[in-house]
Amino acid sequence: MIRVGVIRAGIFGETHIDALAQWGKYPGNIELIGFAEMNRGRSEEMESRYGVRGYSDHRELIEKAKLDAVTGAIPDHVHFKVVMDCLDAELPVLVEKPLTTDIGEASR
Repeated sequence: MIRVGVIRAGIFGETHIDALAQWGKYPGNIELIGFAEMNRGRSEEMESRYGVRGYSDHRELIEKAKLDAVTGAIPDHVHFKVVMDCLDAELPVLVEKPLTTDIGEASR
């Protein structure tokens, strides 16, 4: 079982959450553990819809949720920061392209 969290629960993040919830219906596959969303109203809506916990910040999700992997549906300009936070926590992360909007960050 792979325990996965999603960073952001906007339109694309909900697509990630929904896909993981669907895959999680098959035994021994994936378990959607939670998601990070700063908008409290949206977080409450998604908690109710999917029955998983919402965290107000991606770092809180990473620290508290005991994840095996993370997906990110976040704005381009924060991709690098979030990806690096995940990698620093030794978590594999799937993020939409581009990795970053800064060539120096991309080189790093």
